[in-house]
Amino acid sequence: TTNLPTTYVLISKANDDVRQEAFVMQAIRLLYDAMPAPLWLRPYHILSTGPRSGLIEMVTDTKSLDQLKRRRGYTSLRAHFETHYGPPTSASFLEAQANFAASLAAYSVVCYILAI
Repeated sequence: TTNLPTTYVLISKANDDVRQEAFVMQAIRLLYDAMPAPLWLRPYHILSTGPRSGLIEMVTDTKSLDQLKRRRGYTSLRAHFETHYGPPTSASFLEAQANFAASLAAYSVVCYILAI
């Protein structure tokens, strides 16, 4: 291993109170660490720098569903999966589908526990 510092890509938020988001992310991190089963959660860092400002870590190599829907030619999430991972019976498609379902389930449980 190297002793290089970790580098984060950040979003700077102004005129927005990120304290609740920071609290929720801390709770997600605690749940992630406490759960015995492997969960598809990706906790990220949020730092409130004031009552109406903060820094939020960017999760790299991801696209939001909103970003996908805004793309020209977008028709459905399934079509997106088929374009990027191959036919529905392919190993890569099935793996991506299972990862998506596991992530959705994990975040659904977290939202239920936190009453979000």
